[in-house]
Amino acid sequence: MSGFQCKTTTRVRSCDQDDDSAYAAYDLMGYCVPEYDTLSAAVQDDFVGMKESMMNSMGGEKAKDLFEARYVVLGSFGISLLVVMIYIWMMDKFAVYLAWISVALIQVSLILAGWGAWH
Repeated sequence: MSGFQCKTTTRVRSCDQDDDSAYAAYDLMGYCVPEYDTLSAAVQDDFVGMKESMMNSMGGEKAKDLFEARYVVLGSFGISLLVVMIYIWMMDKFAVYLAWISVALIQVSLILAGWGAWH
């Protein structure tokens, strides 16, 4: 356990830890996350039970659903980016023509509205 620096808290009152209960961990956004393979057998069983209870809770089910739909969510980002690029390209090529078509349609509708009001 060299290099391990323990801080006492309200839950951890002592830093005395034997090598049987030691485990490896990694940092995840400022949180110490234990590596599952280095946990003792009893702690692994508790870890599995905790994970199952979290996944069966309301928030866990939503997180599991998001995890299972990750490819759909990421794919929708890619498809939307592709659609935006095609739209920008089409506007670059056809915007002038679309503007003149709208001017012509407005002109025709005003002429027809005037003719309809006269008759």
